[in-house]
Amino acid sequence: MAEAVIKRGVKDERWQVIEILYGTAALADLPPVKLIAAELDIPERTASEWIQNARAAGWLTGLTSNIGRPAYG
Repeated sequence: MAEAVIKRGVKDERWQVIEILYGTAALADLPPVKLIAAELDIPERTASEWIQNARAAGWLTGLTSNIGRPAYG
């Protein structure tokens, strides 16, 4: 499945996998970017971009993670 996800132009399947992996990371208190990058064997920068794009496409609704974000205060 990872091969299909990293192909160019495969958006819905990609966002679905990103949503599953992001949710898994959030439940396990793991950094989503690092988990997605490791699972799909892609750079962290690409994983971060895909998370942003998935959110913009209406995926990841209600999913958040504070892991890996800087503390404010």
